[in-house]
Amino acid sequence: MSYIDIRIFGTAVGGGGGYVAVFDTSSGIAASVSQVWTTSAYLALIAGSFANVTGLYFDNVEYPGGHDNGNASFLASITSSLKRLSTVITILNSGTTNVQPRLAFLSASNAAVDFTLRIGLPQIEQLSGATSPILTNSIAATRAQDLATLSLTSVPGWNASKGGVLVATYRINSSINTGQYIASIDNGTFQNTITIKSTQGGGISQGQMVTANFTQFSINGGSSPVVGAREKAAIGWSTLSGQFARNGGPSITSSGSYALPSAVFQLGFGPAGGGCTGTLESVAYYVGARSDAFVQQVSR
Repeated sequence: MSYIDIRIFGTAVGGGGGYVAVFDTSSGIAASVSQVWTTSAYLALIAGSFANVTGLYFDNVEYPGGHDNGNASFLASITSSLKRLSTVITILNSGTTNVQPRLAFLSASNAAVDFTLRIGLPQIEQLSGATSPILTNSIAATRAQDLATLSLTSVPGWNASKGGVLVATYRINSSINTGQYIASIDNGTFQNTITIKSTQGGGISQGQMVTANFTQFSINGGSSPVVGAREKAAIGWSTLSGQFARNGGPSITSSGSYALPSAVFQLGFGPAGGGCTGTLESVAYYVGARSDAFVQQVSR
């Protein structure tokens, strides 16, 4: 991976803070009011410490006027290993013609700081979430949307007429309020799907089954995931019940008479017309209806 290491050290005078990096010129990226943009980069602390540092965030400055946009700190998510983090903003000012992405920090007033950040593959894109990095050299580039799928005929034991359990291990890398579709068995739409969904900003970690555009069950598994933290969730389904467990917690069960989505043909990652601003570490499928204890166990 291409990266650069930047050391920030010294004592802040007056109000603490400043810019670690400015990723483009003030006129290099055209933008206009109401557009949605996502800034992302791989970041790691490789030397020093965050002593006296109180915040680290992407600041997207609107021009003309130099209006700051975006100050959600991800300081707590930075470790010694490179991790991709992102921030989503909406252009606010009617006169904006350009946006300039920057990486900024805050520190205690009149306090000494000394830290070295590794910054890899910074990217800004007009989208409500980060796609996989596109290597560029001062000129904007585009490519097809990320959409990884696997035919269900390649999944050992797949049987559309039986129940099953789908398990995903993942990390959410953006604190946005839109649905993050982690992994799904589907037909390429939301109309027939068995999916694990997570929304960091909305307090949702969810298992859902939809057949012929009718929701069979939708189970909310609790609080918002923490940005950058490992999450593991499992959804179980059959004609009589739906199950959802997260991070080894008790399986939450919905009972009823459910129609299975027989029209599905693929296992999707960030799928079904949705997407995931994060990383998917593993996916597992178990054929056949399973007990609540089994669903809980595989979510550990």
